[in-house]
Amino acid sequence: MCSCGTSGLLGVTSVARMTTRAAMLVLLAGKGLVTSPHMAAATTPEASTCGLGLSGEGGGSCNAGGVGTAGGQHFPSSLYYAETATRTMKTRSELLTYIESEYAFGVVADLDLMSRDPQEFVWRSWLKKGRIIRVNGRMERERFVLAWDEELELRSSTATRNRSMELSELVLYNRLLIAFCDYSGIAYKIDPETGKTFQRWAIADGNGNEPKPFKGEWATVKGDTIWLGSIGFEWYGPSGDVLHRNAEWVKLIDANGGIRNLNWHPVYQTIRSVTNTTLPGFLWHEAVEWEPVHRLWVMLPRFASSTERYSPGIEHDNTADLLIVADEGFTDIKAMRLEHHDPRFGFTSVKRIPGSPHLFMVLRVHEDGQKHRTQAAIIDLHGVFYTEPPYVEVGDRKFEGLAFL
Repeated sequence: MCSCGTSGLLGVTSVARMTTRAAMLVLLAGKGLVTSPHMAAATTPEASTCGLGLSGEGGGSCNAGGVGTAGGQHFPSSLYYAETATRTMKTRSELLTYIESEYAFGVVADLDLMSRDPQEFVWRSWLKKGRIIRVNGRMERERFVLAWDEELELRSSTATRNRSMELSELVLYNRLLIAFCDYSGIAYKIDPETGKTFQRWAIADGNGNEPKPFKGEWATVKGDTIWLGSIGFEWYGPSGDVLHRNAEWVKLIDANGGIRNLNWHPVYQTIRSVTNTTLPGFLWHEAVEWEPVHRLWVMLPRFASSTERYSPGIEHDNTADLLIVADEGFTDIKAMRLEHHDPRFGFTSVKRIPGSPHLFMVLRVHEDGQKHRTQAAIIDLHGVFYTEPPYVEVGDRKFEGLAFL
């Protein structure tokens, strides 16, 4: 924003270098008599004496990016930017390809009913931090090992029907670590250094007008938006009829905290058709990732059946071994079976390794009552494993969310 001298005229020292018509417009505008949207077109690049605006007599100053005023009138912002002004290129780091020797990551736990502290009125989860370490030589096939660092307790005193902090997914968004509770529908910001948690959003089920919290099970960042999804199929009532399809909606969360609701029923049905899991079968999603370099969707369903209609409890006998890769519009979908499948384990998260256009880290968990186990692996989009053994032990908790830090 330019401040003029005591004469009340804008850019007196610069007028001499404008065309006659431009000078008249500036003089009249300085008296508050006229504002013209074509004023910038009438000036020449030399009209700017400070690089980003017009400076006036009497020790005028320039504030880059402001909207100029003279005599109470607003000028078009383009007037204050010369053609020779320095421009800054914004680099999207997710589109860059590079190699690191180590990749720091964190995983969060969903302890279900065991999240409630037995002594205090508080609910807990855990953030376990680790590193993927590259062990191959420069000209060798890529190989990785996992190393573990500290484990932080996460606490919250906010709950829904006496349940909370059942964290099912984790994303790094605008340098913030965000975790989602699949029971309370609350999204938390997590400080990865201290373990402190801060509530950010309470997300409603279905189209956003439901009283029930959203059961968020997978999350990824696509462009400038968090995409948060659920298990992705119909829910049945006691009579066996379809009760609702709230789990087929996807939430789009922007940087301002705005939430849009997207009906993904056609997308989920397309995937079920390709994988032969349409009714009476089902396909349960908890691991979905957007791959920005080749603009692909990567999915590893946790449970799947081609013959059994879903009812609570049968899913643990139907863990999936599928890797699904689809183009952005889901018009080209490929599904393959992964090796090293253990029917006790189902996938809960998948994240692209930073800088790599083809490598992903995946989590899979096993539940047996109150006994839980989690394993991790590095794979590519062809189902090739880059860890030895193929699945590495993470711990005896159910870690469902994964993010690179």
